Amino acid sequence: VTQGLPALREKLQARIERQYGHADRKVFVTSGTSGGLSLLLWSLVNPGDEVLMFDPYFVMYPALTKLVGGVPVIIDTYPDFRIDLNKVASAITPKTKLIILNSPANPTGVVATEEEVRGLAKLAAERNVLLVSDEIYSSFCFDQPVASPANYNDRTLVIDGFSKSHGMTGWRLGYIHGPAEIIDAMIKLQQ
Repeated sequence: VTQGLPALREKLQARIERQYGHADRKVFVTSGTSGGLSLLLWSLVNPGDEVLMFDPYFVMYPALTKLVGGVPVIIDTYPDFRIDLNKVASAITPKTKLIILNSPANPTGVVATEEEVRGLAKLAAERNVLLVSDEIYSSFCFDQPVASPANYNDRTLVIDGFSKSHGMTGWRLGYIHGPAEIIDAMIKLQQ
């Protein structure tokens, strides 16, 4: 079963349903979060599609985008690593396919505020751009729970995993959840 062991998927699905309550949110297990991100980009990005990402970014985001023929669009967050929604709105074009958010961010560790996350989720929904939330470091936020854009936009895809939270970075066990039709397309590709 390439979408993950049924017992693990069932536990994850139950937790996700409790947390989000979305009628159309499905989960599947991936070969780490990077493997999940690769599947996501291969499933959704066509040559010439733009993928927005925030600088500084995880090194794989632009590389994987280029690998599938997409165009990385880098949004500057310097000097304080905060998300400026006006910059994001200005960067969205008819070719924009998705936005990648990573919070807590790799490599800075900066956590997007609830206001930033809610605004980004709303902007993505208004512009019909898919929002991808890489939440692999969410368990390392100790002051308060990390705000997930999936709380504000039910079309958000969330990437998460166990290698960081369980201290086994070579374990390569991740998962993605989001709208069923997108997850089903990714499962077909993984199969």
